[in-house]
Amino acid sequence: MSKKPPHKFICAEDVFKSNVKLENDVLIIDPSVSPSFIRELEKIVNKSIMIIYSEGENLKCPLCGEKLSKNGFHNRLLNKSDLIHLQKYKCSKKDCEFEKRTNIDNIVPKGCNYEIDVRHEPIKQNEISYMSLEKISENIDLKYQSKPSRQSILNFLDNEGEKYLDDECNDLFEYDNNELSGVFAIDEQFPSVNGEYRARPVIMDVHTNIILNDTILPIEELDVDFKENFLKTTLNGKTIKGIVSDGDKSYATIIDKIKVPHQLCNFHLMQNLMNELIKPINKLNRKIKSNTKKINDIKEKLPSFRSKKVQKKNEKKIKKLKSEIRKYKAELKELENYKERISNIFKQKNVKKAKRRFKTLYNNLKNLPPVVATFIQRLNKTFDKAVNHMVYEYLPSTNNQLECYNGVSLPDNQKKTYRTDRGLERAIKLGKKRWMERNRKPN
Repeated sequence: MSKKPPHKFICAEDVFKSNVKLENDVLIIDPSVSPSFIRELEKIVNKSIMIIYSEGENLKCPLCGEKLSKNGFHNRLLNKSDLIHLQKYKCSKKDCEFEKRTNIDNIVPKGCNYEIDVRHEPIKQNEISYMSLEKISENIDLKYQSKPSRQSILNFLDNEGEKYLDDECNDLFEYDNNELSGVFAIDEQFPSVNGEYRARPVIMDVHTNIILNDTILPIEELDVDFKENFLKTTLNGKTIKGIVSDGDKSYATIIDKIKVPHQLCNFHLMQNLMNELIKPINKLNRKIKSNTKKINDIKEKLPSFRSKKVQKKNEKKIKKLKSEIRKYKAELKELENYKERISNIFKQKNVKKAKRRFKTLYNNLKNLPPVVATFIQRLNKTFDKAVNHMVYEYLPSTNNQLECYNGVSLPDNQKKTYRTDRGLERAIKLGKKRWMERNRKPN
């Protein structure tokens, strides 16, 4: 909508029905018509159009009942750039002082310069992906030819953005207990706000993908009492067939009190093993690399030695270094072999086979590499919970589905980008909305 003088515009009036009409070379529009329509129209005809928002012809005065007469225009800059004209009215009765102008609150809220579509744009863009305030402003400028300030964008997110989310999410997030499968997963994520860590405990139905609870709190408040209250309050009144969690001992104690099957996430168990194996593996790889370098250095210098005695001495060094490399590689292969054997325990079809494989390792603790022996001893204390998925077919072996939700709703590269708790909570709510729209399943 340009400020240039209007050009005559001709089109079939019936195309626009009763909402839009031509009169004296201007376009008269009902307040129900979005400004986006005008922008597209100007692009099509490649002309500026004088726009008048009008409520019609036969209006009556609410005070005396007489007809309202047109009384000029109120000019307004929409989005601080687009000139529009609001039809003004005045009561035709001389002694009645009633006046009004066309109401466009459905397009531009009172006291605002930007239309509702522009004010909703930031939250819709963040619904796709996290964007900086500056990037959102640039995208709005491309679409609406208006560039709101960073503070305006932030205000849009805090006001219209949250109202939009509430309207969109209230029904989406609701569920009936009959929709739940009774198998739940619990996990935590640790984002930060301005460098201060927050705890984000989440409970999810693993078969329907319904998020039962997803909250943010200061990390120091995430103690055993909070975890117990969080779990029991969320699952109160619901049928519980089983719960999947990581290796957090506090959850194991709480779930034992509830007296339901508890499955330890096999992925987390193997991750713990890999965290312990990484040090000896890296140490062996460094030794192999170091010996390989020494061998190459000696080989380069070998032709320069005139004495055969010195040459033979260096050749022996090479043989020794190669022998050590073979030894280190054998140790690496052994560690890899034990890792596979432990992983295969959790892949068995029944508990009997899993126990047999585990006992084979447990009964041979003295001959195991120290890091593997330590892991097996620790696993012995929780072995039954690690293989509950073989006893109860409805229990998954991991809480990977919940990990996937955490990654989708708050990716790792965004966990430290937020400056306020409000912004973090809004981002999580947007992520939850995407998840529930795409992944929610019937029981």
